[in-house]
Amino acid sequence: MRRIRFWARDLAMGLRMAADGGRQGWGRTLLSAVGIGLGVMLLLIAAAVPSIVDGHAQRVAERATPWSDKLKPGVHTMAVVGANEIYRGREVYGLLLAPDGDHPPLPPGLTRVPGPGEVVVSPALARLLASPDGKLLGLRFTDRAIAGTIGDAGLTGPNELAYYEGRASLDRYGDALHRLDRFGIRPPATDVHPIQQTLIIVALIILLFPVAVLAAAGARFGGEQRDRRLAALRLVGADTAMVRRIAAGESLLAALCGLVCGTGAFLLVRQLAGAVTLQGLSVFPAEIVPRPVLAALIVLFVPVAAVAVAVFAMRRVSVEPLGVVRESTGRRRRLWWRLLVAGIGLLAFAKVGSISNIQVSAGVVLLLFSIVVLLPWLVEAAVQRLRGGPLSWQLATRRLQLSSGTAARAVSGVTVAVAGAVALQMFVTGVQAQYTEETGHRTSGSQLRADTRPADYLAAESFIAAIRSVPGVQNAKPTTRAELTVDFSNVSFPLVIGDCRTLRQRAHLPGSCADGEAFVPEELRAHFRAGSHLRIQASGRTVTARLPARTRLIGFSDPGGTLGSGSALYATPDALDLDGAHLRTTIDMRLDPARPDTAERVAAAALRLDSQASVTTLKATELRADFADIQRGLSAGAIGVLFVIGASLLVAALEQLRQARRPLSVLASFGTRRTTLALSVLWQTAVPMVVGLTLATAGGVTLGSLLLRSSGQPIRINLPGLLTLTSAGAVVTLVVTAVSLPLLWRLMRPEGLRAE
Repeated sequence: MRRIRFWARDLAMGLRMAADGGRQGWGRTLLSAVGIGLGVMLLLIAAAVPSIVDGHAQRVAERATPWSDKLKPGVHTMAVVGANEIYRGREVYGLLLAPDGDHPPLPPGLTRVPGPGEVVVSPALARLLASPDGKLLGLRFTDRAIAGTIGDAGLTGPNELAYYEGRASLDRYGDALHRLDRFGIRPPATDVHPIQQTLIIVALIILLFPVAVLAAAGARFGGEQRDRRLAALRLVGADTAMVRRIAAGESLLAALCGLVCGTGAFLLVRQLAGAVTLQGLSVFPAEIVPRPVLAALIVLFVPVAAVAVAVFAMRRVSVEPLGVVRESTGRRRRLWWRLLVAGIGLLAFAKVGSISNIQVSAGVVLLLFSIVVLLPWLVEAAVQRLRGGPLSWQLATRRLQLSSGTAARAVSGVTVAVAGAVALQMFVTGVQAQYTEETGHRTSGSQLRADTRPADYLAAESFIAAIRSVPGVQNAKPTTRAELTVDFSNVSFPLVIGDCRTLRQRAHLPGSCADGEAFVPEELRAHFRAGSHLRIQASGRTVTARLPARTRLIGFSDPGGTLGSGSALYATPDALDLDGAHLRTTIDMRLDPARPDTAERVAAAALRLDSQASVTTLKATELRADFADIQRGLSAGAIGVLFVIGASLLVAALEQLRQARRPLSVLASFGTRRTTLALSVLWQTAVPMVVGLTLATAGGVTLGSLLLRSSGQPIRINLPGLLTLTSAGAVVTLVVTAVSLPLLWRLMRPEGLRAE
């Protein structure tokens, strides 16, 4: 009880000293509060991620279209067809609606179902259509009337591009049509693969660990000046333990102010979040709500961590009545290699799985913490051997030799962030193969594909002509087809319909070709011959036709890769009577690289003729949607962390310059040039940065290799990505140094020699 009284008394005294420290005292407190507040802001955002994910899943589920093949048209039913598309890399959610009766289900966010020819768009889509950037997308809605906007209840985010379009009938879309009597489903239970679980946990640790490091560094701002004030307390009778508790009280005030600043910054970011889109993701401000338990842990953690950091920082400082003595003889640092060995040991024997994730998390934390502990020792060892050079270099190296710990702390956040980013990139690249699926497309001949379901062959020809007329379309290869079955078996083959020019792109036709002829590949001669009856299946309908007398055998060829590896029957338009059969037309094409908007123009032309047409970029492989969502979330989180690191580095740089105000004023009064001092500040940042990035590269590769080993994946190093990440860390540090130069000019005045 007595110990608690002592702690309370001394912490309160430290709080009063920090509050009554005059302009310099409040300057130190505010700088520390800003550094801590930036970390608090990002921690609160991270605590709101579960609410954001749950809210997004709930919104997607509420507008889902549950359909059933057994549902018949009625007063309360509606036919729907999905019409999603991509415009300049952004996804556009679209749904075609055709009510069957007078009381159809109402999609969320709408007050009424749009009538035929009417479109209801999201606010973001309305803004895009009204801007010059949406001119090509606007061609898609030229003959439709925009009848209103979608409310928030029907959107996954405030910046989502979405629309609902009314139609009189959707029957011609065949098997793409679904019928429903309500909107919305229960949010599906998330079944996350063990590797994805490990990836998410590791990513959260890697993204948040630098924030904790920067917040801890912020709690130590102004340490040297604080220690000199504490020496005066020793002179009036305070003992060593009391001095440490008072120092903790000063840090506690900065932490409490940091909590207030961080909470205020979080509320500001929360209000501005609706106007920002990162990696295609946008969030409603109302959904950015930290989980109460996580928020309470943050509120408790920050003050406790600030007190612990202050007490820990005093371990190598001897505050005496007549001054402050810091350890002058080097002491072997044994902690870092023990943490490193422990982290490597945990990760080396870990296996991906729900139970082992605790072991993986502990190993990642220990390995990253060992990098933080090792960095000051490496910087100190590197600068002790630096001698000679220009005057700016000598000023910088001497300052680093006297106090390398401050410089090391300034770049520790960047070092840990780069190390974590390198490891995360290796891990994501290594496990990505498991979530990459073959599309079946052979992309050597084509780059873009337009797909539609024409009502008849004349509509198919109009669609083909419209796409071919788009400027920039090259080597268009159209295919109009339906599925057919043989009379005596259940075997199905594609039926390809087109003029002789089109068929020659798909098959080796004989020298002569005329309308009304059909062509059977040699391997299908047992199934098809002149006069054979065909049952053509298309969109749930069966059409019977007869092969014409002019049916010839040919060799098989499919140079565009549209039909896959199977054989097909080829026919000219007049060869078969296909009245009533729903066809499918596909056009593969190459694009003129000199026309960057060709893909958008193709999409506009296709969707103007058929709202359910799809235009897709041909890729040999594609990522699974769930893994792609994780990658997008990681990218958005990395951008946010990079911003916070840059801001925290700027605060640290300003604090270092403020502490060096008097030496800078002395040098300026003796006539030292501004260029010399500016270069010395740059060298003071560059030397620890080079050491830190070297350590980050080694630590990141080690951590990434261990994570890949734990997941059973081969170890691969992406050198271009590695260079990009280290360069980004260097650029952030150099930009922060450049931004701090105006304060340097301001401090280089003789007036800085004045004292309060």
